[in-house]
Amino acid sequence: MKRVMKRLHNLVKNFFVGLASIFIGKNERTVLIGAWMGDKFADNSRFLFQYLDNRKNELNIEHVVWATRSKQVLDLLETYGYECVLIGTSKSFYWHCKSGIHVICNVYGDEGKYTADIDTSLSAFSKKVQLWHGNGIKCVEGTNRMRTHERKFHKIIRCATASGGWTSGNYYLLCKSDLDAEFFEIKFGANKTYCIDAAYPRTCRCEQYLPEEETVLNRLNGFDGVILYLPTFRESYEEFVHPLDIEEVRAYIERSNYLWIEKPHSADENGSSVEKHEGRNYLLLHSEFDINILFPYIDLLVTDYSSAMLDALYFRKKILYYVPDYDYYVSKDRGFLMDYDSICITKKVEKPVDLLERLKTLMSSTVEYNENAERIRKLFWKYDNWTCQEIWKAILNKIQ
Repeated sequence: MKRVMKRLHNLVKNFFVGLASIFIGKNERTVLIGAWMGDKFADNSRFLFQYLDNRKNELNIEHVVWATRSKQVLDLLETYGYECVLIGTSKSFYWHCKSGIHVICNVYGDEGKYTADIDTSLSAFSKKVQLWHGNGIKCVEGTNRMRTHERKFHKIIRCATASGGWTSGNYYLLCKSDLDAEFFEIKFGANKTYCIDAAYPRTCRCEQYLPEEETVLNRLNGFDGVILYLPTFRESYEEFVHPLDIEEVRAYIERSNYLWIEKPHSADENGSSVEKHEGRNYLLLHSEFDINILFPYIDLLVTDYSSAMLDALYFRKKILYYVPDYDYYVSKDRGFLMDYDSICITKKVEKPVDLLERLKTLMSSTVEYNENAERIRKLFWKYDNWTCQEIWKAILNKIQ
C-alpha cells in the first residue's frame, strides 16, 4: 500500500510540475546540470557545464544552470558569474521547470543515504541525461531490472508514476564503450537504444580551473616527477598496508624529488585511511577535490581497484597496481566484475616489500603502451581525443 501511495504521489507531483512548466515556458535551450548528490562541482557534469556556459551563443543556448545542495558551491560559482541555484528554493523550482534538459552524473533518486544530483522530482517532461562517473571493475550494489517484455502501456504507467519520470528506459545514458552499455543493462536495466555513444567530458580540456585547483597545479612545479595515489574504498583495512607506511618508499620519494599526491575516496565509510606525512614531497587532497583535472599532469598513478586506473589508461599514463589485500578483497570484500589481471597493463604488486622496486622501475622508464596495453585501453575507451563539442552534438543527436 505504501508503494502504491508513493506512486500516486509521484503521479500528482509530475502532473503539477508539467502544468508549472507550461506556465513558466519550458524549453530545451535551457540546460540544468548537477553532480555528486548535489554536493560537488566536479566530474563529467562540471566539464560539460563549463563548456556549455562559455559557448551559449554559439550553441544557441539561453541558460546553463548548475543545481547544488551546497551553499559553499553556490557562493563559489556565483563569483565566477555562473548561473547557479540552491536546491529547495523557489529559484531552484523555477529553473528545474524551465529547463528542457536535465543532466546528472551520479544519483537520480533520493533513497537511503544518498540524495539526487539535482531535484529530480522536478524533472517531469524534461529530457534526462545520465553522464555517469565511470564504470570500474569492482562489483556494485544493484540488480538487473530489465523489462524486455514490458508492454508500451505498462512502460507509460511506470514512467508517469516515477519521481520526476526517472526510471529505466526514460533517460539517456552516456556510454564511453560497449562495455558501458552492457554494464548499464545489468545495473540499471537500461535499454541500449537509450545509450549515448560518446566520450567522457572530463577527458576534454578543462575550460576554467578553480582557485584551489590552480594552487595545486602550481605546486607541481619544481619536482622531477608526480605520483598520484588513489585508493578505492574498503569495508575493512584489516590486511591493508599504506604505501607511505613503508619507510624505504618515503625515502625514495624524497631522495628523487618526487611529489606524492593522495586523495581518499569520497565513499570511504571508514573516513580517511591516510596518515598525512609532513613535508614538501607530500600533498593530501580532501575527498571533494575534482581529481580529473590532474590526470594530464601526472607521471604515474598508484591505485588498487579504483576506476581511476581507467582514466590513467585514457591519458596513457604509467600505472602501478598496488593490492596488498588482494585475496581479502576478492573473498571477503566487494570482488570484481571481471578478471583483474586481464585488464592490468603491468603485473600487480601484492607484497608491500615489492612495492619500492616496482615504483623505481616504472618511474625510471619512459611511457610506452604496447599492443596489449592499447587493446585494454580500447576496451574501456572507444573514442580518442574527443572534444566537448563532439560530445554535446552526440547528446543532442540522441535526445532530439
